[in-house]
Amino acid sequence: MQDRGNMYVAVPGRVICLRKRDGKELWRTKLPKWIKDITTILVDEDAIFAATQGDIFSLNPQTGNIDWHTRLKVGGVCILGSDSPPS
Repeated sequence: MQDRGNMYVAVPGRVICLRKRDGKELWRTKLPKWIKDITTILVDEDAIFAATQGDIFSLNPQTGNIDWHTRLKVGGVCILGSDSPPS
């Protein structure tokens, strides 16, 4: 997923922010050890949302810090969507 100048990549157990113009890694966030995969990520104006099997994380797009985490009371694959129009 992309924002104005960065690209966010989900790899097993991590979310990585790369600068779009040259691919330089800006930050890497390791998720809790029970997270093996990321199903999807969604970039919003204020946050990056990463979802996996029943867990959703909100990450700060500037730092990669986890702002919050919630565990859904259902299992299976999570797919994120937004009702915000593209900017």
